[in-house]
Amino acid sequence: MITISVNSAELTTALDNLARSAADPSPAMNEIGAAFVARIIDGFSDSKDPWGASWAPLKHRVGEPLRDTGKLMNSINFSADAQGVSVGTGDHEGKVLKHQFGGVNTGRMFRGAVVPARPFMPIRGNQADLPSDWTDEALEIIANHLQAALP
Repeated sequence: MITISVNSAELTTALDNLARSAADPSPAMNEIGAAFVARIIDGFSDSKDPWGASWAPLKHRVGEPLRDTGKLMNSINFSADAQGVSVGTGDHEGKVLKHQFGGVNTGRMFRGAVVPARPFMPIRGNQADLPSDWTDEALEIIANHLQAALP
């Protein structure tokens, strides 16, 4: 049996940095959260769902879907830590579900009108379904953070 032992301060430092970066992926998770929020906001700007399909056009007013006040779009936020990323919205009035999945309008205007689904979050059915380009971007961010830990 042949044994090779390497005693290199540079290699040891690089491995220590890599281990620290892998042990605390919070910076990468924060970057992924910001990237996902930006993608969702791009969807509002383009009137498209996360997979690139156009939202149903408006029937009862002029303008762009989900952009009349900007309240919903501006409420998109994220939280991140070493365990992962959560992306959501501050809108707790039931409007999120109605716009994401469709439903019946219960507001004062157009009460009873059917609201078509205009998905803005990467959710299909009741599960997250990240588009492949979102996954690719997240993996690239993680790889970049690990790469940055090396000299």
